[in-house]
Amino acid sequence: WQNSKFFWSCSKYEKGGYKLIQEFIENPYLVHNRIVVFRIYLVIYANQEYKYGVHKYGKCLYTNKDFNLESLDNLRLITDSKLNLDEKYPKNLEQLNKYDSKVSMELLIKPVNTVVGCFKNYLKKIDDVFEHKHLTFFQLFGVDIMLDSNYNPVLLEINKSPDMNNIYDEDDRKGKMEVISDMKEFISGNNKNFTII
Repeated sequence: WQNSKFFWSCSKYEKGGYKLIQEFIENPYLVHNRIVVFRIYLVIYANQEYKYGVHKYGKCLYTNKDFNLESLDNLRLITDSKLNLDEKYPKNLEQLNKYDSKVSMELLIKPVNTVVGCFKNYLKKIDDVFEHKHLTFFQLFGVDIMLDSNYNPVLLEINKSPDMNNIYDEDDRKGKMEVISDMKEFISGNNKNFTII
């Protein structure tokens, strides 16, 4: 998919011996020399037709150590959601946009648009035979995005049913509670705080 790359190589799968190969990004976007990954929230709602929305809340996840190409270890490459950094590190997308106005939801949503576009094309092909077409349902996804130093957004992964009870600070609690509350409104037809795809 266009705008979709991957950051790190997972080690050998324990039982099957499989490997997941992901493209390494040598020039990641950094905040005070740390890699940052953005977690955003996508809701898909189906009621005869599909509706897709990305919530305005986005969480910032950082690595434990400064990025350094000469010393590639997990603490420099893999973000830690439990990491408690000082105030110079923006905690969410709103704060980061004040730190760097080039980073916005409009930018981060680009690879999500690509994935949703592929899904829409798939639905067109099965539309006449889709056995659950008459059902009403919704799903929340956690989408992890990173940027390279040229502000190109990169899709890392999409998580079905992200853990919204995993709270690390007051800002995160407020953001996640707002996602849950607004999701109920989204299903009722109120698109407040959502970017519609």
